[in-house]
Amino acid sequence: MSVLTEKSKQNFHIAQYAENEKCYDVAVSRFYYSLHNRLISELEINHLYFPDARIGGTHKLTMELQQLAELKKMDRKYYQYIHYINDLVKMRVQADYFNDKLMSFSDYQNKFRNTYNCILTKLVEGGLIPNILTLEIR
Repeated sequence: MSVLTEKSKQNFHIAQYAENEKCYDVAVSRFYYSLHNRLISELEINHLYFPDARIGGTHKLTMELQQLAELKKMDRKYYQYIHYINDLVKMRVQADYFNDKLMSFSDYQNKFRNTYNCILTKLVEGGLIPNILTLEIR
């Protein structure tokens, strides 16, 4: 197991704890990084991601995920979910950097949680990432 996969698991467990403690901004951040680390790990395993590439940001990640999707012959109907990761990025940035609590339970449930679960489910269904964890939020 790669170090990033292990970090993914750790972030996931911390996110679950934060969610249970009603620390929704923290949960958003940790769930995002759990998925992010898992995606980067999968790119590295397939030789599509390099250490200096981390500077490229989310746009570069999206392009690399599209390459991975092509390499794995992922059905085109799943490609749109790669782009939805940008929605998670926006919520993560708000949760991490804004000076107020942005995530009420309602926002967390309706915006973040639904988007996260949809993306994760579709990327696993499409074969982009293996379901090594039960990452879906309970």
